[in-house]
Amino acid sequence: MNHDPLNLSRQDLYELVWSKPMSELAKDFGLSDVALAKRCRKLGIPVPGRGYWARVTAGQSPRQPPLKAREEKPLDHSALAFHAPSERPDAEKPTPARSAEVNALRERIAILKPPVSTNHNPQFPAVKRTALLKNRPWKRELNWNRGEKSGTVVRIETSDLVVDRALRIADCLLIAAETLGWIFDKPTEPDGRSRYQRPTVVLFDSPVYGVLTVQGEALTFRIDERRRQIDHVLTAEDKANLRRWPGSSTPRWDLVPSGDLRLHLMHADSTHTFQTWKDTAARPLEKQLNAILIGFLDEALEIKTRRDEQRRREEESRRREEIRYRQSQR
Repeated sequence: MNHDPLNLSRQDLYELVWSKPMSELAKDFGLSDVALAKRCRKLGIPVPGRGYWARVTAGQSPRQPPLKAREEKPLDHSALAFHAPSERPDAEKPTPARSAEVNALRERIAILKPPVSTNHNPQFPAVKRTALLKNRPWKRELNWNRGEKSGTVVRIETSDLVVDRALRIADCLLIAAETLGWIFDKPTEPDGRSRYQRPTVVLFDSPVYGVLTVQGEALTFRIDERRRQIDHVLTAEDKANLRRWPGSSTPRWDLVPSGDLRLHLMHADSTHTFQTWKDTAARPLEKQLNAILIGFLDEALEIKTRRDEQRRREEESRRREEIRYRQSQR
């Protein structure tokens, strides 16, 4: 049996990384996809982002960043050496492949055609309540079913110029998520009880933002608007203040709405943004709904993986502590 490692060039590894998903390529090398991604980062090799292969499956041609030239470093040789899976000297274990159920769900999302809303009549109850909360001029045109006026709302933070468009995007996204069995509802405690004992209606000053349960994991999102920085123009009030207090200062810039929307993915118990999708000239948010749904799925699976890894570390720590205790008793 040949025990010599397989040595690749940076160009060879770059081409392999962009030829198939990381999970499949890592299995060929007997590595985990995380370990392979670390090697690529060490070598300065760009890797496909989340949702890349789903977009390829959907017939799109997402951008592939070029491989930038760089001087060879002492550790590059070892990082480019790969052993056969059965001959690897280290103890790294490949991550388990995605289940058939998850692969089927990803394929279903990739070919899903989210609804396109062009009027002022959202269908999803939480979006209707958000429109009511935002006091839209067309709120009297909303069609309500029994019991729909009470419940959670969607976090939308935009100017009046694009709030209607943000509502339409949220409506399409949540309707598509509902077809996948993902529920948008109130945040709950681990035992299933609601975190809020009071009724959740939009008439309160502090509305309750809903949580999207994806594969059993609680996620949420926020739609906001990018701001442009422009030079501040002195107003009549500024000029009066400068005359009254000659040493006072005025702001150098003003932030004004740009009309470009962003959708931020967050965990239900955190305000930290884990992924953001933005309007571009070629692909507005309306055309990125499939990628957004796949991003939600990937993040939910990542939460499960991290939880399982944390549980494994805790069990290993308890086992070692028990061994140390027994040794001390002897």
